[in-house]
Amino acid sequence: MMREEKITADVTMLEMLAPPALNLSWPANGLSFIDITEPEIDQYRALYHAVGDAHFWVNRKRLTDGQLRTLLYHPENYVTQLWKGDKCIGFTEYHARHFPQMEIVFVGLVASETGKGLGRAMLSHTLHKIWHRNPSRVIIETNTLDHPSALPLYQKIGFRPYGRKKVSIKNPR
Repeated sequence: MMREEKITADVTMLEMLAPPALNLSWPANGLSFIDITEPEIDQYRALYHAVGDAHFWVNRKRLTDGQLRTLLYHPENYVTQLWKGDKCIGFTEYHARHFPQMEIVFVGLVASETGKGLGRAMLSHTLHKIWHRNPSRVIIETNTLDHPSALPLYQKIGFRPYGRKKVSIKNPR
């Protein structure tokens, strides 16, 4: 019988209570954001794996296609993809299910596109859209398995920690 591997991570919960001063200038030409109201499930899973496997993203791997479709197609769930030419290189996902609080659930790029300022561009674009809805609070979480630039970027852009916890993640590999 195969033993299930567990990985431990430290999670930092962050909040933003007022809109930040955002620079929405593009770090590179040929980029576009596309809002996807009903993502194609197989394409979403492929992008989720491409972005998240190196960081042990597991939440969506545990869902059936029906469960994932229900979550993604909820009217207060938003997915925005970042395209470079004809290739999708990253995405953000956020929701307003508990409005006036909004939560950014995922911000991620494929590994070949990290380190180019695109994470900041994606986060800035998403926050710009979120703050147009006038929430009272925006939250995001990161953990020690995420890209090492995630926490410093979130803090630099204006998020402040409000809590920490340890989690144990079952490695689905």
